[in-house]
Amino acid sequence: MMQYAIDGWGPNNIDRVFAHETCHIFNAPDEYAASGCDCGGAWGYYGVPNGNCANCAPGGGVPCIMQAASFAVCNYTPWHLGLDSLPLMDSPPARLYGFSEGRLDVFWTDSIGALWDSWWVADPGWQDSKISAGPMGSPPAPLSGFAEGRTDVFWMNTDGSLWDSWWTSGSGWADVKLSDGKLDSPPAPLTGFAAGRMDVFWKDSDGALWDTWWNGTEWEDMKLSDGPLNSIPAPLYGFAEGRMDVFWQATDGSLWDTWWNGAEWADSKI
Repeated sequence: MMQYAIDGWGPNNIDRVFAHETCHIFNAPDEYAASGCDCGGAWGYYGVPNGNCANCAPGGGVPCIMQAASFAVCNYTPWHLGLDSLPLMDSPPARLYGFSEGRLDVFWTDSIGALWDSWWVADPGWQDSKISAGPMGSPPAPLSGFAEGRTDVFWMNTDGSLWDSWWTSGSGWADVKLSDGKLDSPPAPLTGFAAGRMDVFWKDSDGALWDTWWNGTEWEDMKLSDGPLNSIPAPLYGFAEGRMDVFWQATDGSLWDTWWNGAEWADSKI
């Protein structure tokens, strides 16, 4: 029931208030500051967070239907209402071949920071699946080959922490936080350096080079170089037995290699 005064909006705004209240039927949350909203939770049909809340969204969010009863719609509300057919890709796609025979995967981020996989098999063709609610703060960095039947997609959270969304046969997709870090670059993963080992290289906000690596039991962080880096790390192994190289651009434009010599990490200007 809507009364004549409509809580101060007046009868001339009944259409806007009606639209706002109708969205609540589908569990779309309020986004205006006085509602006491926050940017978390799992709202609406697809269970996405309230990322346009005026109390915590960048710049106070967008003055749209759930924040200002306007007819504008932010990127979150369509997902709350169950409209998943909008073109909402918000990152360069990251491709992967080798997940399984005859399969191709393309990972990407949508406009609310969730991680998606568009994947192809001969029958039925292309399909979409949401892998993680994120929120992602970088393009995805997929990797296969660490273990049979496993695929990993590494990403930086919006708080700078390092995460892995990983697939194992029979278990499906799962999320795990690898490091609190304070990443300032997309992660650069590598596997194959040693049996049972996986490394994820990244730059911090001071320009230093770090390696978050799986030691067979748990994830560890290790600072490899003070840098200062001005690029995403580019790791490589296979040049020589027991050697791994991570190439990067310095802030003066020069090219450097941080490499494992069998005993310790060393820097070389190329």
